[in-house]
Amino acid sequence: MSHLATSTFQPLNIAILTVSATRTLEPDTS
Repeated sequence: MSHLATSTFQPLNIAILTVSATRTLEPDTS
């Protein structure tokens, strides 16, 4: 079960990291 959960959430984690990195690199105007 753990392996299945890891395989399922791995792409999600990558997507979150990508978005976080992009938002960090962009100037924060808020």
